[in-house]
Amino acid sequence: MASGQGVVLDHCVFYQCKDAVVYWFSDKPAEHCEMHHNLMIDNYGAAVWSWTVAEDFKFFNNVVSNNNVFWEVVRDENRTYSLSNSLVVGYQSLVNKGGGAFGYGEPTDPGRLKYGDDVIVKKEGTLQIDLDQTHRNYLHVIPGTQGSDYGAGLFMK
Repeated sequence: MASGQGVVLDHCVFYQCKDAVVYWFSDKPAEHCEMHHNLMIDNYGAAVWSWTVAEDFKFFNNVVSNNNVFWEVVRDENRTYSLSNSLVVGYQSLVNKGGGAFGYGEPTDPGRLKYGDDVIVKKEGTLQIDLDQTHRNYLHVIPGTQGSDYGAGLFMK
């Protein structure tokens, strides 16, 4: 959970958890927040809860696969968010509103997310993830397969 201004989340792996990140309560919309180069795989909740981030939120070079809800917004939210150079594959609901500790709300207008041709969004599908704990790339997209070219996940150099 994150709260406040200028929160940057980068180069993380979220695997089989409830929610990857929740931008929670702030006195005013949280400006200058970013989420980039993150890998969110097989989460039973949502990848992003943008309850308090301002519209200047930057979301880029992220890879999301097999999450229940991709993006969660607050019930009366009227902000839109821009995504770039990211991959979203396999989800039950693209954008929900409301929700909380006991649920994931209800589907809402997917137009709250703006993206161009450099963002791939597919409701169906999975990625090839290295699940061998002895490998250097454990819990990362297998090199050379879809999603591996975004640089998402832990720093490897």
